[in-house]
Amino acid sequence: MKKQILLAACAVLTTLAANAQTITVADFASDDDVIISVNDQSLTANPVSLQNPAAAQAWSFQGLENNSQDTTWFLLPAGQSNANKFPNANLAMVQSKLSNVVSVSVGTLNQQGRGTIYLNKSASKIELLGASGRFFGMPAELAVIFENPQTYLEFPASLGSTYNDAYKLKVSVGIAGMFPVAGLDSVRIYRRGNVNSTIDAAGTVSLPYGNTYANSIRQKFQDTYTDSILVFTTTALPNYGLFTTGWQFLPSLAASAIGLTGNPYTKTDVLYRWFATDGKYIITQIAVDAANIPLSASYRKVTSLAAIEELTNNDNFANYPNPANEQFTITTTQPNTTKGYQVAIMDMTGKIVDNKVFTGDKLVVDVYKYAQGLYTYHIIDNSSIVKIGKFTVIK
Repeated sequence: MKKQILLAACAVLTTLAANAQTITVADFASDDDVIISVNDQSLTANPVSLQNPAAAQAWSFQGLENNSQDTTWFLLPAGQSNANKFPNANLAMVQSKLSNVVSVSVGTLNQQGRGTIYLNKSASKIELLGASGRFFGMPAELAVIFENPQTYLEFPASLGSTYNDAYKLKVSVGIAGMFPVAGLDSVRIYRRGNVNSTIDAAGTVSLPYGNTYANSIRQKFQDTYTDSILVFTTTALPNYGLFTTGWQFLPSLAASAIGLTGNPYTKTDVLYRWFATDGKYIITQIAVDAANIPLSASYRKVTSLAAIEELTNNDNFANYPNPANEQFTITTTQPNTTKGYQVAIMDMTGKIVDNKVFTGDKLVVDVYKYAQGLYTYHIIDNSSIVKIGKFTVIK
């Protein structure tokens, strides 16, 4: 009898050990890492199963679709847009689309969806310090700075780990001339929020491109925030409930006219995010509604650049020769003579080996210093990827 009890106890301990997936800062991305993700906006028509909160789960997301693709570069902050506004940042995420992958709080403010997210990465946690992007359709990039940083993930993270974190941010935007209302000058948004994070499940994740992550954990990330909006007017606008000049609270009637549910208004967003040992970043994320029904998803496509598909539907760019030995040339029929195109060249491990900018119709890259092998080049215009191509260096 004692032997049976001992064997049962050993079996339980073995099971617990097998399911004790733990994510540490060593599993998160560093400078020069690159992540290719895919978005599926069709989950209401093609639902997926989230499974119950538990250990030893098996999530099969192989039926997720490819509606669009994003690329995220992890770089040092120096030289990135508005980097001087984030002196405590030690890692920058330059994204082709600034979505709610990292923060619902920033993503819901960004109407054009592209830019840079600034992080503070330490042994105990990842903090979101803010972002730079074209918020509210503005022609120039704005900096959104968290007065209290938002905790994105605490370490070590394993099944049962929890944390709560309060944050706040403020952003001011000049809107003179953007609306057919004379006297509207600026808008200011105050956001106060609280995030609740629970690692509620662990197991194996299988994705559409054949990648399987055996040592995964799931984070339920709930962000509840309240926005208050003020406007600055140079004249009184009584028709909109603005009876004086200067800064004043935006009346609910005027707020509803621009699509808001009131002022102030409160909203809760819930994301399920999966992380894996040495996964570098989120491997899968699913947004759900108030009834916990999946709405949309983003998921890892590849981490090896050899598997990246070329973005060839842009005839404005060409390259030669391929394979290359001494030099590799990229040409364009539509030069960006103001800011230029940014070109990131990466090896098969995803490491950025070269960063270039060209404003003319041709960029010549000396590749004789590169190791022999396969490379990809990503051409970025205003933070959006407009071309992805491959080339081979031979010796």
